[in-house]
Amino acid sequence: KELLASEYWFVGLNALTNTEKKIVDFLLQKEKAKLFWDADSYYVNNPKNEAGLFLRQHFDKWGKEECSKLYENKKNIQVIGAARSLGQCKIAGHVLEYLIDNNPEHKSQETALVLADEQLLFPMLNNLPENLDSVNITMGMPLSTAPLFSLVDLLFKTHIQKEFFKKDKFYFKDLQKLFRNPYLNKIVSTEITQTLNNTLVKKNAVFVSLEELKKFAKFSATAEWKILENLLSEWKHPMRVLEIIQQLFDSLKDKLVNEKATIDAEILFVFRKSVKILENHLELLYDEIDLKTLKVIFFQLLGKESTPFRGEPLNGLQMMGVLETRTLDFKNVILMSVNEDKLPAGKSVNSFIPYILKRHFKMPTHKEKDAVFAYHFYRLLQRAENVYLIYNTQSDGLSGGEKSRFITQLQNQLKHSIIEEKFLELDTPSAVDTEITIHKSEDVMNRLEQWANKGVSPTALNLYTNCSLQFYFKYIAKIKDSKEIKEYVETDVLGNFIHYSLEKSYEKFKDQPLTNEMLVEIEETSLEILKSKFVAEFGQRLYNGKNYLIWQVANQMIHDFIKQENKLIAQQLKKKQSVVVKGLERQINFDLDCNGMLFRLNGNVDRIDEIGGQTRILDYKTGLVKTEELVFADFKDLKDKKSKSKAFQLMVYAYLHFKNQKSGDVVFTAGNMSFKNMKNGMLPIRFGKSNSPELEIDSQVIQQFEDVLIELFKEIKDESRDFTQTEEVSRCTYCDFKAVCGRV
Repeated sequence: KELLASEYWFVGLNALTNTEKKIVDFLLQKEKAKLFWDADSYYVNNPKNEAGLFLRQHFDKWGKEECSKLYENKKNIQVIGAARSLGQCKIAGHVLEYLIDNNPEHKSQETALVLADEQLLFPMLNNLPENLDSVNITMGMPLSTAPLFSLVDLLFKTHIQKEFFKKDKFYFKDLQKLFRNPYLNKIVSTEITQTLNNTLVKKNAVFVSLEELKKFAKFSATAEWKILENLLSEWKHPMRVLEIIQQLFDSLKDKLVNEKATIDAEILFVFRKSVKILENHLELLYDEIDLKTLKVIFFQLLGKESTPFRGEPLNGLQMMGVLETRTLDFKNVILMSVNEDKLPAGKSVNSFIPYILKRHFKMPTHKEKDAVFAYHFYRLLQRAENVYLIYNTQSDGLSGGEKSRFITQLQNQLKHSIIEEKFLELDTPSAVDTEITIHKSEDVMNRLEQWANKGVSPTALNLYTNCSLQFYFKYIAKIKDSKEIKEYVETDVLGNFIHYSLEKSYEKFKDQPLTNEMLVEIEETSLEILKSKFVAEFGQRLYNGKNYLIWQVANQMIHDFIKQENKLIAQQLKKKQSVVVKGLERQINFDLDCNGMLFRLNGNVDRIDEIGGQTRILDYKTGLVKTEELVFADFKDLKDKKSKSKAFQLMVYAYLHFKNQKSGDVVFTAGNMSFKNMKNGMLPIRFGKSNSPELEIDSQVIQQFEDVLIELFKEIKDESRDFTQTEEVSRCTYCDFKAVCGRV
């Protein structure tokens, strides 16, 4: 068969398949072909440079051509390291702005902005300088990077999770992510999604059905609710799932598509096309496929699609991917994501064929793939005068943070060119260095007095000594931490449950000597109450996983507590004494005047009992209490040392108890009952050293502590003392307001 043309020119080729090589061989034998190579002697003549791998093979086979020596020309090369995608985009934007402002004869079409990572397209578009006249995008945007993809992905995950838990209910975290999706909020108002989310939090609903959501919503008759209801309806059959997704796209089309062409409209069109292709395939299937398989197939289809951009190829800044740079030359080149895992891409090849078999049968491996990208890199730079190589300095897990070996090769081999390496330094003030100070204005002083009159707890005072700014945020400004759904039993909830169980079970036996028989009943009652509290809060979720383990730990804590009580009773019986519970969760308060401002000191004492006529003030702690935390050598340490917060709290309870007694001659002790080291019994307050006897609290001790309280209250009401951040940054770790200060 005769050839259609008299001559065939092959221009700028590099890597060829075996089939392509045979075609070239055939045409050369017929003397119908001419080969034109775009190569430079810098990488062709260096056998160690992988960029010339294929060209050296071609020259050996078809004869060597004269190569350019453009790399001998002096080039201005700047290597810039920046953290993450945003840092790279900021740098590229500044470089473009610099090129335009500092060169009156600058032509945008002489500059190429090359993205080795296509996911940088949208961030880069948002960081283009304002003085850029036009831009031509000659690359496709993968659908996997589109915001609409995240919505479809979330819907699949939400329904797959529903099947996984086998509860016919949705998992709250999936719903919360869905409600926050910007594309969903284009068709379902934030009023509806926010109402649903707030109700989930209020009811602490970890799993919720569509019917329950419908009860939560006050908008069930609206068209927007119908859209959401449709998206959360049953996803049992593949064709029904695709129908729901098509209906989603139809709803979005009304919001996104107008007379003018938009990126959103183009993305929507490609998605609809993929759904239609999948529908056609599914019609040929006789067997049903599950939701996971449908998602994999659908996303494989989407993975092959990209949103094409069309523009004027001879005008404006040229934005493109690495492969689109073939045979194109630019005076200015800005190349982004020049990292070892991006350029070259590395060994991530999706193939079941082992490397050794590929080598044996002369199939392309990752080495050949690296050689292809090496050629594109060096060929793009060979005619460029100004080159900016930007790479990500931030490591993400096992990848990122390492600049490409191509940069290192240039730095070591192009000694005659100017190669500068820089690192991005963001010109933003450090939050740690930003001091936050709240002055005690008239309004603040009024709020402070209201707080003092209403009730001052030892927790609030401890917070003030820990960080006065945190105290201000919580008690004066009354900034509340946002409520969240509690999927598992948290420390504060566990403590409240144990406190409540012990209070209710001991109530019946107040003001009478405790016996072993009583303790048997107390333990049984406590465990029953504890279980009822857990069930009321967590329902069926109590009987498996982490919640079950915490419940069993709580049961063991109560068992250990009762065991310690039995031991205490046995000890007192030997002394012919008894243990009598006098008060449980007792609310006590006392008004203390401090230079005209009334401070209503209040507290909730977990237990007051008598052992052989000696009164004890007990404060339960579900956490660990160390002996040294309850020892102080100076009463001022209670105020000044954070490590003495537990001793300070006990002394406040002791002070309140003393002030509420008719007689001033009372003497008693105070201590913690730590459920994590229950074998030690009550851990009392000690004055002096850890081996000192437990502190007997009398009128003299109370007076010394009152002096400390008055000194603290004076400090709080002193208008010249601002509310400031703590100097110990380690204290900020568990602060509810750490995001405000940004110190940790």
